[in-house]
Amino acid sequence: MLKAELKRLEELNVDPESNKTYDWVSSLVSVTKSSGKLRVCIDPQPLNKALKRGHYPLPVIEDILPQLAKVKVFSKADCKEGFLQCELDNESSYLTTFQTPWGRYRYKRMPFGISPAPELFQQKIDQNLEGLSGVFVIADDILITGTGNTVEEANADHVTNLKRFLQRCRERSIKLNKDKFEYKCEEVAFIGHVLSKEGLRPDPRKVEAILKMPKPENVADIQRFVGMVKYLSKFLPALSDKANHFDVLLIRT
Repeated sequence: MLKAELKRLEELNVDPESNKTYDWVSSLVSVTKSSGKLRVCIDPQPLNKALKRGHYPLPVIEDILPQLAKVKVFSKADCKEGFLQCELDNESSYLTTFQTPWGRYRYKRMPFGISPAPELFQQKIDQNLEGLSGVFVIADDILITGTGNTVEEANADHVTNLKRFLQRCRERSIKLNKDKFEYKCEEVAFIGHVLSKEGLRPDPRKVEAILKMPKPENVADIQRFVGMVKYLSKFLPALSDKANHFDVLLIRT
């Protein structure tokens, strides 16, 4: 399975390399996705210490909420293998060299795992979709909306916005994941929340994940739990008072 995925990547995104000396050679990491397919990554921990992250701001859902007040129709698109849509120059490509049981490879496109990837990808996708009305992008999730005082007006606006979005994707060679495309919904899960014409509510899957978290046993567990809860803080009145004992624990440790 791993060899087959490397072969697929070789046709698209990676080049086999000789065993000559390289400044950077990372380990191979493979992760099984929810679809059952394999994702090949690199483990560039030493490399990331030498790389500089960009200062491009990463958006959060609060940034777009004021613009969703009259939205009544939603579609959601997902960039297919998002980071891999960004081409690397030759010098950067050699930094991504990684070792496999069948020799070394290097990425021709930006791989998962390198520290500058999130900011670089967000900047590129924002630049390519700039100026599109009713289109909002956070990471590789893209929301296409329809706004209006009535459902009919919102549907017409949505059709216009979606056509312009798809045309831009064709022009800029932005590839979308057809299996994850959600079309013309009254509500949609987006970045850990559920958006609908009635407003915003927490994603039940996030709430369930918090409820099923094991009892914290160390500092890392506490930090993980607090981070999960605070992500949904807008729905939890007086959270700071209720979570105060966790903050005290963290200070003491």
